[in-house]
Amino acid sequence: MTGIAAVTWSKVQAAPATIAETQAYALRQLDALAEKMERKAKIDDLATTAKEAESMVREWLAVLARCFQLQGAIAVLELDRVLDASPEELDGHRLGLKPA
Repeated sequence: MTGIAAVTWSKVQAAPATIAETQAYALRQLDALAEKMERKAKIDDLATTAKEAESMVREWLAVLARCFQLQGAIAVLELDRVLDASPEELDGHRLGLKPA
């Protein structure tokens, strides 16, 4: 076998769930920051809150970007695994990954 070893695959196959949980958490954090800003009635308060939130927003967006990168990497590993196990199913699996 030239692709992903069974031991390696067993260690990473649960990663998509962890990545999805991390994405959901980051989105909740961004939503909470947005709600905090929406509650501000005065423009000065909004400006202060936005300035305070700027670095946190940047960090959560970086987390989301990394999650997307990891999802892509996992998809490549999945395709490599399918190629090793059932090459005839590769195209179907590849097409199935697109909407996911």
